[in-house]
Amino acid sequence: MLGITLLAIMLVCMPSSNPIDIGPSTSENIFSPDYDNIAPETTIFLKRDWEFYTQKADVVSFLKLIPKVCTVEEAAKFLEVPVELAMNLAAEAYWEKAITIAQSAKPDDIYQATGLIHPTEPVDGISEDTARVLPELDGETPLSIAAERVKTGDLKRFLDEIAILAQKKAVELVSPAQATTVLYTAALQETLNRTAKILRIKPARSMFFSSRDKLTTELPWLAFVGLEEGVDVEIKTSLVSATVRGSITPETLSEGFRELFQEYTRRMSTLMGSSPVNTILNGARSSIERQFPSTAFDIHWESFQVN
Repeated sequence: MLGITLLAIMLVCMPSSNPIDIGPSTSENIFSPDYDNIAPETTIFLKRDWEFYTQKADVVSFLKLIPKVCTVEEAAKFLEVPVELAMNLAAEAYWEKAITIAQSAKPDDIYQATGLIHPTEPVDGISEDTARVLPELDGETPLSIAAERVKTGDLKRFLDEIAILAQKKAVELVSPAQATTVLYTAALQETLNRTAKILRIKPARSMFFSSRDKLTTELPWLAFVGLEEGVDVEIKTSLVSATVRGSITPETLSEGFRELFQEYTRRMSTLMGSSPVNTILNGARSSIERQFPSTAFDIHWESFQVN
């Protein structure tokens, strides 16, 4: 019933698909929202006194009935209206400055805390579970894994609250280059761990360094990808800084790691044959797809397979 009533109000208030050209105007209230900012997964935050920002009947009806924090898709389901209509109304409300928005956090997103909010400091709209996760947001750990470490009970609520913290500038997404480095580092770590279990640590380390050193003339930044104790992957500070500054692109990183993987698996196959190598890769791939469900497919695992 809510959906029918609201839909009727909106249809009356929505502008004609063929508006009359009334010529140029100096009015500052001409409606021209940026629909590119709004998607079904966009999180809406109603401002405290949103009623003072808009008098549009359809927007007022929309905002009065939806939760104070929800995604556009959730608002559409709550009101039983098409998601496209909810997107249009959210865009109008955003243009009128009655709401703020944030793109919803995903389980494999990588955030880092900015230090603006202390983990023990209470934050309006943030649960204690989410506050406990803040120290785990180190710019290297996917949100789902950070949540598991502190045994967060409700992952969806946690992700919604991360979006709120991002809105408050308490946390921020890492750069695309940082995210690419984290993804490939995790994939490399899984592969090295599985190799070391079969060949032992010394041969696994030796093949890694031989593979890397062969490529550093063409790809000098790979010299900053190394190993600590055993087969623990280490990304040197110089490379981390380059990803933060944006002086190295995700595409460059992906290409370099791809060549490193291909050289490493080729060397592995000379010691154990192709079948065990491909089994190691399949196991590593499955693990990474669980950790990074949205981005694991950015890695072209098929190109690492050996015949």
